[in-house]
Amino acid sequence: MDVKSAITRARRGLREERRLYIVAVTSLAVAFICLGATLLGVTNLDAAATRWGQSGRITLFLKDDADQQDIAQLRVVLEGLADVSEVTHVTPAQARDSFLEEADVGADLSALPPEVFPASLEVALVQGVARERSESIAARLAQFRAVSDVESYGSWFQKLDHLLWGARMLATGLALLVMFCVVAVIGNTIRLAVARRRQEIEVLKLCGATNGFVRGPFVLEGMFQGFASALLA
Repeated sequence: MDVKSAITRARRGLREERRLYIVAVTSLAVAFICLGATLLGVTNLDAAATRWGQSGRITLFLKDDADQQDIAQLRVVLEGLADVSEVTHVTPAQARDSFLEEADVGADLSALPPEVFPASLEVALVQGVARERSESIAARLAQFRAVSDVESYGSWFQKLDHLLWGARMLATGLALLVMFCVVAVIGNTIRLAVARRRQEIEVLKLCGATNGFVRGPFVLEGMFQGFASALLA
C-alpha cells in the first residue's frame, strides 16, 4: 500500500465527508467523556476509601457504673499500643453537646439530660493500620470490664466496599459499551463513506488496485476519528 497516496485520498475523503465525520467524532468524544468521568469518580472514591480505612477510629462506650480506676487502666493500655496515636475521653455532657450540634435537632431533644448519653473513649489509630488489625484491636478491647460496647465502623466499611464494587462493575460495563460504540460508529461511518464512493472504488478495481490500496484511506480515516475523539474529550 502506497502510504503517501493513502494519506492524500484519506484527506480528500475527510474533506468531502466532513459533516459525517464531525458528527461521528462528536458522538465518540461524548462517549469518552462519560467513560472518563466514571473512571475518575471510581478512582477518587477508591482513594478516599483507602485513606479512611487507613486512618481508622474505634469508639469504646463505657459502662455507666464503670470504676474510674478501670477507665484509667484502660487508657494506659490504649496509650501503650503501637497502633494507637491518640485517646480522647468523651464525657456524657460532651457527647450530648456533640449530638445536638451534629444532629441539628429540635427543642424536644435538646432538653435531654447528659446522663442519657454514655461516656466513651475515642481511639485514633495510626495511619496505615489495616482494617483487619483494627477489628482485632476492637475485639480485644471489648473484653475490658469498663467497656459496654465497641464500635469499629466495620459495617460502614462493608457498605462502602459494596458501593465500590458496584461502581467498578458500572465502570466496566460502561467501558465495554463505549468500546462497542466506538467500533459501531467508526464502522458505520466508514460503510457510509464506502457507499458514497462506490463508483470511485469500482474504477480503482477496474484499474487493478489491490484491496490494501482501496482500504488504506478508510483505515486512516477510522484512525483519525478515534484520535480526534480522544483529543476532543
